[in-house]
Amino acid sequence: LKPAPGGRGTTTWRMTEFPGANGHGTASAMAKIMQLAINGQIGSQKIFSPATCQALAQERICDNNLVLPFTLSFAAGLMRNTPNYFYGPNANTLGHSGWGGSCAFADPQTGLSGAYVMNKQTTSLLGDSRSIELIKHVYACL
Repeated sequence: LKPAPGGRGTTTWRMTEFPGANGHGTASAMAKIMQLAINGQIGSQKIFSPATCQALAQERICDNNLVLPFTLSFAAGLMRNTPNYFYGPNANTLGHSGWGGSCAFADPQTGLSGAYVMNKQTTSLLGDSRSIELIKHVYACL
């Protein structure tokens, strides 16, 4: 068995449904899904109304997190970029990070969405230096 949460193998972990804990996808697929937070659509297919996008981005809670060692601001199921700026330089960016260093983000200011997944996990749950550096370099190209 390969390492996975709770000592379960990868297949068991992926087959188990934990809505808040084990989303799986390619970087490309995750970046496309994050476009929903920017304009409510994937490609030309409209899925969310502008009002839904606005409600999605509203801060729901901002406080010291009881699990992760950060002060975090949460919208509806996504992390807000402030106060840590893990997902680039713009305050309105939304994102989420995963166990091992992965992350996905959506920046309504630039229209940019992106995701980082890796072959080598770390113990990072949030703010992995690899994804932060990649995002920094992407913004430098804009």
